[in-house]
Amino acid sequence: MQAGPVRWDGFSTGAVAVGVACRNTTTTCAPGYSLHEAWTAIYRSIVTIDDPTPPTASDASGSLFAGGYLRGNATATLGSAADGSGIKAVQVRVDGGRVVGEIALACDYTRSRPCSDVATPTTVPVVTSNIGDGTHVVQVGAVDAGDNFTPASTQTITVDNEAPAPPTPTSPVFATVAAERATLSWAEPAGQVSPVTRAHVTVCKGAICRTTSQPAGFGSGQATVALPDGPGAYAVSVSLSDGAANHDPYRAARWSIALAGPAPSPAPAPAPTPTTPSPRPRLRLATPIVARDRRTIRVSGTAAPNGRVRLTLRARISGRVRTVTEHATVTNGRYAATLRLPTKRWRTATLTARHGTTTITRTIRNR
Repeated sequence: MQAGPVRWDGFSTGAVAVGVACRNTTTTCAPGYSLHEAWTAIYRSIVTIDDPTPPTASDASGSLFAGGYLRGNATATLGSAADGSGIKAVQVRVDGGRVVGEIALACDYTRSRPCSDVATPTTVPVVTSNIGDGTHVVQVGAVDAGDNFTPASTQTITVDNEAPAPPTPTSPVFATVAAERATLSWAEPAGQVSPVTRAHVTVCKGAICRTTSQPAGFGSGQATVALPDGPGAYAVSVSLSDGAANHDPYRAARWSIALAGPAPSPAPAPAPTPTTPSPRPRLRLATPIVARDRRTIRVSGTAAPNGRVRLTLRARISGRVRTVTEHATVTNGRYAATLRLPTKRWRTATLTARHGTTTITRTIRNR
């Protein structure tokens, strides 16, 4: 006789045995009549671990507990851990329970003691950006098969992965100087996790850049920069680094400095002639006109009747200095040009007109 499937619920046992029993030896279990057998298969089971006792854990180490400001990747190591049901994971938790790192260990839940103890040091990698900048309480410990957690160490740490914010300029961001040096000043940002320690000053003219660094962290700073590459436009930036060694050169305050050329040499005295020589026209720049679209700047003026006038317009737009250059031909002692900025979102701009060795600078305001 073949029996159908049987289902048992509510088991609370560590083993199951299946066999054959003869209930009527006269008709169904005659010796030698047939081969009698039985088999069973467990298709699904739910194992519940009843382990209210936390494990023991000891010997914590690793760079996560080394002190100082933490950034980038770190490690936490658990030396050993033990429990009646074994250890299923080594975890790193912060601020009372949030798991930021874990090493899962092998367990077999068909056994009455599914997991083994931690007998050798186990290291858990931790990405500190997952913890978040600021001060936190961190733990490394063991989790047993009943989900009980015991820390081997609890320590307060400070995480700082973000570079300091740009400083705020306190000296004019557009300036024209006659000497080959310019002095800049700035205010340092507040609210940094680790204190500001150094200022990095970069001076560029075209593709040539030079960077120097100096102590910072006093609330404000000042630097006198050299302009060694001759007259023209220089771009100067100042970025900061902090006590956690964070530095981003793109988080910088920026200045635009124009070094004026030398004054023109006096013209030689004209030779005596029967007629009085006409005066030599000088470079003049009329008041620039901002068009209604706030992007177009119309420029005109007078100059000696030869060559061209170089016009350079610089404006800070969305934290960056944009430069537009045009060359206006001098005709009958007059020149004119139209310069166009990429957007109308600017407040002030500096216009420089240069003809020969003469340079004129005007400040334009976007009202």
